[in-house]
Amino acid sequence: MASSCKKRRFRDPQSVERSIDNVRNAIPQTTRYKNRWGVRIFEDWQSGRENKAVMCESNPFSLDLQNLQNLETELCSMTARTLNFWLIKFVQETFRRVLDSEMKATHREGESLAENRTRREKEAITDDEEGLLWSKGLLGDKTAQSLVYTIYFYIGKIFGLRACEHRQLRLSNFVIENNKICYRENISKTFHGGLKDLKKKPRIVTHYCHEDEESVHEPCLVQMFKQYISLVSELPKINESFYFRPSKTAYKFENAPIGIHKLNSIVPFLMKEAGLEIKTAHCLRVTTATNLFRAGHQEKLIRERTGHVSSALFTYEKPSNDQAMAVSKCVGPSVSKIVSLVDNCFKPPSKPKEDEKFQISDEELDKFLSEVDWSKIDKEVQRRTIAEKFVLSNSTSTNCSFNISFAGNK
Repeated sequence: MASSCKKRRFRDPQSVERSIDNVRNAIPQTTRYKNRWGVRIFEDWQSGRENKAVMCESNPFSLDLQNLQNLETELCSMTARTLNFWLIKFVQETFRRVLDSEMKATHREGESLAENRTRREKEAITDDEEGLLWSKGLLGDKTAQSLVYTIYFYIGKIFGLRACEHRQLRLSNFVIENNKICYRENISKTFHGGLKDLKKKPRIVTHYCHEDEESVHEPCLVQMFKQYISLVSELPKINESFYFRPSKTAYKFENAPIGIHKLNSIVPFLMKEAGLEIKTAHCLRVTTATNLFRAGHQEKLIRERTGHVSSALFTYEKPSNDQAMAVSKCVGPSVSKIVSLVDNCFKPPSKPKEDEKFQISDEELDKFLSEVDWSKIDKEVQRRTIAEKFVLSNSTSTNCSFNISFAGNK
């Protein structure tokens, strides 16, 4: 009896179909889409290329062309060496040479491909727009619909989740305490939990709703999270999703998870109902990075909050007008100093006061007399130059003429 109740060491073996599904689902959806796109482009180039004989191709790498297959061979039937050879040709002819030359020619003509893109950059949701959503009752806990919309909105904003990651959330991802909400990541774009991520740690983010555990404020996200979890925790499909469809007749939630397309339409629906410019679900993530950047937080703290690994974070760090003005003042000319300097340079000389007299000392008198050209002065005047005192009148600053009178001799 004891042996029969003993816990088995290994679980039941999986079927082949289940293993194939696990391998396929382990590849992100965007990666599968890009792979299909790449295969389609290669097949178009393969069918349209004139020369398909491998022996007629140039051989810059000194490869044994006799062991390679021609280009007519189907992609799935090519050997690794053959596929590598034709991929090199494909990249050189399609992207490296043609595309590069076309882009350079376009820029030389004064046109930029980046300026002609129709794709708009994601904009952050401003504080005024968020306040309008609250004032119109689109966010809050008055109804089950507004409650689930509020939970979705602030999970995206305070934890910086990507739009596709909301559908992967489960109740176990969150720990709610008296004054804080803790989010524990299980899978994301940069963390899949496989063999390649053994040295990585899943992201853990703690958001403090308020400092004091006993303080009361409105609206309180902690209370809203507790209220929502209490309503959905007993649903049978709680292990399959975190967001559930709100009931239209009562303040409760149905046992029906909200799909990915419905989740992605929540933010556009809120903006449209409030009469604002339409923004997407990814704008919540942009709002997280932009607000933290404008508040002056360090890049390390921003990455811990949003989970960014690459330099894509810089595209979301949008400076405010005040920050741009402060940068311009730092590198621009110092207007106050330049104005003061210009005023001093062009300030007119002060006019001397009439009949203003200056007393000159003996040393200054001797210096003045030593610089006089006596050859041009009358001898009678020379005898009268030795005097004890003299007075300068009608003086100016430079290039001036002096009227000199000697004390005791008129």
